[in-house]
Amino acid sequence: MHSVTLSKVKNGAAIRTDTAIGHCHTLPVVGKSFEMFSEPLNKNASVRWITTSTVQKVTPDENSVIIETLNSTYRLVIK
Repeated sequence: MHSVTLSKVKNGAAIRTDTAIGHCHTLPVVGKSFEMFSEPLNKNASVRWITTSTVQKVTPDENSVIIETLNSTYRLVIK
């Protein structure tokens, strides 16, 4: 399991907020959706599950990776 921070770069409707801090089981892979969980937006929920559309490209960047999906771009920082 990886501790991560996912941030919007372009569009990014999947995360609903500018940044999500949480965990993922697998790092982004081209051809699959990226999935992670974090603290819920609704405090009555047990977890916040985030799923992007299909990953088109993963580009290493300084201390992070850039994830390009069908409609959005995200920055993923792996702690």
